[in-house]
Amino acid sequence: MTSGTGAENAVPASSSGRRRTPPAGVTVYYDGDCGFCIWTVALLLRLDRARRMTPAAIQDRIDTDLAGIPAERVLTSFHARSAGAPPVSAGAALTLLLSTIGPLRPLGRLSAMAPRFTERAYFWVADRRGQWARLIPERFKRTARAVVAARSDR
Repeated sequence: MTSGTGAENAVPASSSGRRRTPPAGVTVYYDGDCGFCIWTVALLLRLDRARRMTPAAIQDRIDTDLAGIPAERVLTSFHARSAGAPPVSAGAALTLLLSTIGPLRPLGRLSAMAPRFTERAYFWVADRRGQWARLIPERFKRTARAVVAARSDR
């Protein structure tokens, strides 16, 4: 479900080979009905001290921002989009987000170097999100929903 390998969509190198500054803003599209997904997005938002991420529930954007992704695949992973770029999905979206969040940038660089591994690791976790969700106490999920709602653009 990726729109690319992730390496070209994360933080592209400049002509000198040095990494450019991460995108000024990235929208992360998550499954609004998935407690694990919301908890994960809230964790990323807490690490995003520069406030470069904006969360949006996939269900609210299927017909607009995510219209190019086939309907039967749009909820199989999360997606991310930097301003003016098409959305990327799954491992490529993870690479973009990691590359955007200051303390996680080194992980973003690593994931960009190993896009197939990042994709497989992403789906290993995503395919078990129901199991992960059961491990997260309800009070943490409630707090996560509040964190995500406070940063949401809607």
